[in-house]
Amino acid sequence: FREIHRLSEDEHVGILNANGWTVAQYERLIGSDGELLKNVLERVILLLRDPEIPVRYEAAVAFRLLAVHEGGEVAAGGEGEGVVAEVPQILESVLGLVEVCPNDEMVSALEALIDRYPAAVAPRAVQVCARLCETFLAHVQASASSGPAGQEVSSSKYRVLSGTMSALIGLLQALRAVPHMYAQVEGPLVHVVHTILSRRHEYVMEDQIVDAVEIINYLTFCAPSISDQMWQVFQLLVDTFVSGGGYDAIENINSVVDNFIRRDTARFAADPA
Repeated sequence: FREIHRLSEDEHVGILNANGWTVAQYERLIGSDGELLKNVLERVILLLRDPEIPVRYEAAVAFRLLAVHEGGEVAAGGEGEGVVAEVPQILESVLGLVEVCPNDEMVSALEALIDRYPAAVAPRAVQVCARLCETFLAHVQASASSGPAGQEVSSSKYRVLSGTMSALIGLLQALRAVPHMYAQVEGPLVHVVHTILSRRHEYVMEDQIVDAVEIINYLTFCAPSISDQMWQVFQLLVDTFVSGGGYDAIENINSVVDNFIRRDTARFAADPA
């Protein structure tokens, strides 16, 4: 246990080993001790500001493991602040890591941050959404460039794609308390949805179709109104289903169709398609 206490006392002692290995090995022990959790999280948050990418990377991994523990939301501060007060800086650091190290560990760290502190992340939703969408689209493009049509994406790229979609869905869940924000994040999300649905025959992306339908569901059920852009997406979704795609998402597709019917019955009835 000496390594754990050294980590809580000295921010640069064995950081690559201590953050990555020690936290992973003793995660439950650290999480069960409120004072130790507070001290370790303080150091981890400091290390997320380190100029060295490997140090910030290991700190992000450690943060993901620790923040899920009860008490993590106020550790490193108190008075209801702690980690919540540090979320903007943590978010910027993790987003930067996702861009330079776009793997499933960093996407998982971002996903955990959104899931654990949704209220603190929501005000920065536009920035987070745009950068997550950019990451997703960059990996789709890389997959398209790496092999012939029909070739499965590598497992590592698949995990990044799936993790990015999960993070986007988590972000949309966080926005339910501020529904006016859906209109502000709709643009890049529609680009992602369009990319998924239009590429359905080229790559193994059935899981992403399910995620895309869930995104459409949020944007048509939780937003104050259904935009013209979403009506265009609706036609693309219908085309996807008619052409034989999206059967894994059939239940969610039914919910989406119901959103369009119930929330703008007149427009749905007037649509000649």
